[in-house]
Amino acid sequence: MKVAIATCESEVQTNTDDALVLQSLRQNGVDAELVVWDNAVIKWDQFNVVILRSVWDYTRKHTQFIQWINEVATRTILLNSAETVLWNLNKRYMHDLEFNGIPVVQTAYTADYEPESVEEIIVENGWSDVVLKPSISAGGYHALLLKNPSSSDISSALNQLPDTGECMIQPLQEAILNEGEYSAVYINGKVSHLIRKFAKEGEFRVQPQHGGGEELLPVTREVRRFAEEIIGAIDPEPLYARIDYIRSADGNQKLMELELIEPNLFLRYSEEAVENLTRGIMRMGE
Repeated sequence: MKVAIATCESEVQTNTDDALVLQSLRQNGVDAELVVWDNAVIKWDQFNVVILRSVWDYTRKHTQFIQWINEVATRTILLNSAETVLWNLNKRYMHDLEFNGIPVVQTAYTADYEPESVEEIIVENGWSDVVLKPSISAGGYHALLLKNPSSSDISSALNQLPDTGECMIQPLQEAILNEGEYSAVYINGKVSHLIRKFAKEGEFRVQPQHGGGEELLPVTREVRRFAEEIIGAIDPEPLYARIDYIRSADGNQKLMELELIEPNLFLRYSEEAVENLTRGIMRMGE
C-alpha cells in the first residue's frame, strides 16, 4: 500500500503530527511519504490513499484547493472524503448542524461585505462585542474582534478581510476568555483525547500561532456523548475530526467549529490515537 500524507510547503519538514503518522505507517509496512498538495508534478493515482493533514495554506488558495480535491478524488481514495471536505470548507456548515439539532454558538452570515449589513445583524441580535471572519478561514487568521463597534469600525474591519464569498459574524464568547475552548479529537470510530486551549492575556484566539496554550484533559462520558452526537450528524462518517466547543453560561456545550479538513489532532498527546489513525488509513486503503 502506498499513502500520501498531504501537507503544504511550510509544514513539510516541521509538522510534528505529520511526522508521527508517517513513522507509524512506515512501521506498519506502508510505503508512506509527505507530499505538498499543490505540487503540480505529483501523479496522485500512484497512491492508494491520500490523507489530508497540514494543508494549512488552502484558505489562501481555496479555488485551486477545491479543484484539487475534486481531481484527487477521481484518482484515488481521499481522506476525509471529497464530499465531506467540500461541505466543511465553508463555515455555513454550522447552519446545517444547527438544523439537525446540534447546539452551536450564534452565527450570522452576509455575502455583500457591506458595513450596513453587518451593523444590522449586530443590532438585530443585540450583540456588543463581535468577531468577524471570512466563512472560508482557518487558524484564527483574519479573525477580527470588534468591541461595541461603530459603523466606521465595521467598515475598517471589512476592508481587512479577504473576500472569500461571505463574512461570518459571531458574538464574542466570554467562555473562551474565562475558561478556554475544548477540542475533542475523534479518530477511526472513537473519541481518543481531549484538549483544552486557552488564549494568552489580551488575546481572544487560542491557537499557538497567536500565543495560545493547551493542556490534555480526560475524556468524560459527557464529552464522548457530545462528540458522538455531532459525528452522527455527518454522512459519510469521517475518519478523523476535531470538535471545538465551549461551555456556555448554563454549563452546556456549544459547538464553535467542526474541523474535518486539516485539523491539528494533537497526536503528540496520544500514542493510541496515532496507532488508531494508522489502522483507519490502512483499512480504508484495502
